[in-house]
Amino acid sequence: MTLDYALLAGSGQMFRWNHSGGRWFALDGTKRMWMDGPWDEDRGRLLREDWNWPEVHARVATIDPILGEAQARLPGLILLRPGDRIEALFAFLCASNCHLARIGQMVGALASFGEVRCDREGSYRAFPSLPWLAEVTEESLWASGFGYRARTIPRAARQLAGAGDAYLDDLARASTPDLVKELMGLPGVGRKLADCIALYAFDRTESVPVDVHLRAAVVRRYRPDLRDRSLTPAVYAAIAAEVQDRYGMLSGYTQLLLYFDEMKRNITQKSNVEIAAIDPLLT
Repeated sequence: MTLDYALLAGSGQMFRWNHSGGRWFALDGTKRMWMDGPWDEDRGRLLREDWNWPEVHARVATIDPILGEAQARLPGLILLRPGDRIEALFAFLCASNCHLARIGQMVGALASFGEVRCDREGSYRAFPSLPWLAEVTEESLWASGFGYRARTIPRAARQLAGAGDAYLDDLARASTPDLVKELMGLPGVGRKLADCIALYAFDRTESVPVDVHLRAAVVRRYRPDLRDRSLTPAVYAAIAAEVQDRYGMLSGYTQLLLYFDEMKRNITQKSNVEIAAIDPLLT
């Protein structure tokens, strides 16, 4: 399968992507991975090369032929598997009520304090460790334009650091409902962010982060009875359950398809200028 790295870079799954000299690479925790380079274990893990993607596509198309057509409209969109829990967790703490470009700037600002690493391609910054993040000051993040996240990010880092080194490993062994409940105990983390962190930091592929776009897609396809309901916690749970009941462990991948297909459908109703303000990669 030919991957669309520009689409993956703008898919909101990871936020430290670079395009240099016609080549794509991703920074994930302490590693830099060239997407067009030779196969290696880290790159294969990130791109889920252990999944049989033609089989996944066929499974989704069998469950919903219309969504199967969406796969054809979004070639190369896959569910990534980031390898660094700390980076994924704090990236999504930056993501609340924010557009992709700004999230990337904030994640980059956090990463700028990480250790300098070198490889054959040059130097790069590893994402900071949890002890460093626990020491960052609210004032420094306010000065870097983090807004209210300048409060929640240091508080979350201190809470995690105080829980001890084994806490994240304990979370990785918890059931998904218990994991989400624990994550929602972190400052600034609601249900959607908890589902994002469960999906990308802990590889819970049954997780379904729900926003207004996913809600619209699911209501149009599967739950027209929810059309006039706002996105309350009960409706959120109903939307997530609808996807999970249909797609099981492919739910995290399916929500990506539903989201991007919904956004592309909206392009026909908006000008290119308006769409570019949402996400330039969709135009």
